[in-house]
Amino acid sequence: MGYYSKNNRQISHKKISQRNRIKLSRMKYNLRKNIFSGRYLVRNALVVMIVAAVIALIVVFLSIPGRSKANKTEGQNTTKDTSKDTSDVIVDEEGFTLETANLALTQPSMIGGEDGLGDSEKAELENLISKAERNGKAEVEKKDVQTLSNSQYDMTHKFLTENDAVNIRISPDPKAEVLGRLYIGGTGDVLEKGDEWTLISSDGIEGYVATDLILMDEAATEVAPKYWATFAIVKEKVRVRAYGNEASEVYFLAVTGEFFTVDSDRSTPDWVCVRLADGSFGFVASKYISISEGFAEAVTIDEIEGMKDRKADYKARMLAQEKEREQAAQDKEQAAKDKKAQEDQELEAAKAQAEAEKNGEGTVISLLKTTDTTVTVETTVSDLYLLAAIVYAESGGECYDAQLAVANVVVNRLKSSRYPNTMAEVIYQPYQFTACKTKNFANALKTGGSASALRAAQEALAGINNVGPCIGFKFPRAIDYSKVTYCVQYGAIMFFTYY
Repeated sequence: MGYYSKNNRQISHKKISQRNRIKLSRMKYNLRKNIFSGRYLVRNALVVMIVAAVIALIVVFLSIPGRSKANKTEGQNTTKDTSKDTSDVIVDEEGFTLETANLALTQPSMIGGEDGLGDSEKAELENLISKAERNGKAEVEKKDVQTLSNSQYDMTHKFLTENDAVNIRISPDPKAEVLGRLYIGGTGDVLEKGDEWTLISSDGIEGYVATDLILMDEAATEVAPKYWATFAIVKEKVRVRAYGNEASEVYFLAVTGEFFTVDSDRSTPDWVCVRLADGSFGFVASKYISISEGFAEAVTIDEIEGMKDRKADYKARMLAQEKEREQAAQDKEQAAKDKKAQEDQELEAAKAQAEAEKNGEGTVISLLKTTDTTVTVETTVSDLYLLAAIVYAESGGECYDAQLAVANVVVNRLKSSRYPNTMAEVIYQPYQFTACKTKNFANALKTGGSASALRAAQEALAGINNVGPCIGFKFPRAIDYSKVTYCVQYGAIMFFTYY
């Protein structure tokens, strides 16, 4: 039995070993076919790369300081509170943490037993909490200053003023000459620090300022972000106004390239409020400026006085121009009144003369007699009014020279043998002066038309001729110039004579 059993076991072992060899052979075959085969090599390489990338991301995620700290805390949450990571916990000089102090106040049984804490113990804990909070705030502020010191706000060996209108003097004396001025947020370099006076340099101005009016180094760095300024740079000539609207007073004209510090609190989308050199504020239209940033610097006393002078000069010039405009308007109005008075006087005189002629009390030969080398024409007062009426009807809306020219055309026809011998026949000749059929002509016969028409008639009859031999007039486009021997234009009317 024993031999048989042993033999059976040997046979069984041989069968198991043979099965393993078959499995191993199949595994090798599958590896060669599915993994190491050239057919699937690219796919398998991609799979390996993806798996490696996932593993790398997991490692990076676990290596993050905050995450690892949290994992560490979670892994040790079964230990005592003193085993927690206290790198960010504020500790007083005796090692008493702010967290522990707060816990003692809120859950006194955990510190003082069932009876809790006494009044003196509570007061001591509150003092420790207050001290720890102050220490923590100081640490945070220190970290903030260190961050700012490595940025554009670094004020190492520099100063900044939070006061407005700080004078820079030529010597450390409150009565010394003022070289320039710093407005709020103004900065510069510290050259020599003193207890009462500090030698500084800002925008080329080197002088002394009171030490208690400026902040330096770290103290200046702490507040520097608050005073990082915006500047308005003028793109083209623009008016600087007192307020942000086009109706407000103009201070002066800013030229291209001039720049000012912007007051953002007072600015609007359409109007930018700027600080002027003399400390006052003005407004410019936003479309005429470009924007830049930086720290403000000092202005010289010459710039301050120059700004005041610019504003005063511009105001004086505007007042002078306004007075000139007012005077011109008054002169024009007075000239119109004088002209009207003269015309009225002439019209009244002509009427008086006409009335006197009708009554046989006088003559107007000096005004009504016209003479040239060949012809002498005698006219009456009625002819004067007839001529004035046709002048008014034909050219009442034209300039005086045109009215005089119309009167001379009529007189020239009266002198010519080609036309009738009397004023009435010349004017009423068919198809000639068509205006004689209008209401304006009929009304003018009674009054002489206008003072200028009556004057033109008088001067034409007195021999004042401005058209030469012209015997007709039309609009320029209506004339056949092929037959014209002489022409002259007054206003919109062309005066001419034919062959």
